Amino acid sequence: MFVDVMKCCWTKQKNENIFEKIHHKVYPDVILGFYTNYTSDFSLTSGYYSLIIGCPVSKIDDVAEGMAIKNISAGKYAVFTANGRLEEAVARVWLEEICQNKKIQRTFTNDFEWYDSKSTNDESCVVKIYISIK
Repeated sequence: MFVDVMKCCWTKQKNENIFEKIHHKVYPDVILGFYTNYTSDFSLTSGYYSLIIGCPVSKIDDVAEGMAIKNISAGKYAVFTANGRLEEAVARVWLEEICQNKKIQRTFTNDFEWYDSKSTNDESCVVKIYISIK
């Protein structure tokens, strides 16, 4: 289910050419999948969160209608790398390395996936996943 939801979100963004409407991009080839607004009861089996797909920008004075602004807080992050076939690699890291990892103390505040030029090959991608920690 996780992969299906993510695929749906990314397909919608791509089909509607949303990224072209974002002004003042800091990095033209970077897209972020930003997880935030976790409910206090969030776990692997319950709770909710928000997913915002966007780009880092240098200014927020010209925001297109229907778009949201979200700041990524400075803080401590554990960084994971997904390598391989895009959908499978990202899902595997989330499910096996992050969600089942009892050693990291997640804050469930601001987590994000960093997609760039290394992430464009669906068969052999590299995606960095940043998890906010205590």
